[in-house]
Amino acid sequence: MLPRFRLLIAWLVILILARPVPAQVFPKASPEQVGFSTQRLKRLTDVFQTYVADGKLAGSVVLVARRGKIVYLHAFGQRDREANAPMPEDAIFRIASQTKALVSVGVMILQEQGKLLIGDPVGKYLPEFQKTTVAVPKKDGGYDVVESKRPITIRQLLTHTAGIGYGEGIARDRWQASCKNSGMVLR
Repeated sequence: MLPRFRLLIAWLVILILARPVPAQVFPKASPEQVGFSTQRLKRLTDVFQTYVADGKLAGSVVLVARRGKIVYLHAFGQRDREANAPMPEDAIFRIASQTKALVSVGVMILQEQGKLLIGDPVGKYLPEFQKTTVAVPKKDGGYDVVESKRPITIRQLLTHTAGIGYGEGIARDRWQASCKNSGMVLR
């Protein structure tokens, strides 16, 4: 199953990067025509308007489509607060770290097809993750590296709750040494 998962991810990346995709115009439909509820989609409007009103979000555009038809498209807030410029529905956003989104979609497709469960240990598919370790602080300073009590799951990777650090925390010295030995540069 692991080769299929890697193959799916590789194809997703190839399809996205291999050729320019011409803009497509998708027809609009009522939510009910494709199995959605207008009333439930209104919840999106309420939530995003609240985010903007509370200052948690300057602006955003939300689009929901199904079966090639747009059932919800709404712009919220402003694209530029200082200029008081409203957010247009066709706004262009700078998006970073989209590999996370692509991998997450691939995992959800495999979950939907019954080829994996997000509750599965990662080690079931990547043998390198069958035994993982954690750094445990000592009372008198320093830390010990011990075998983890439970395996990391796919769900934990998707929700960033696996405990994998980014060079901070009690084992920062080992992270830095590992990066230095591999030629990586820490920011």
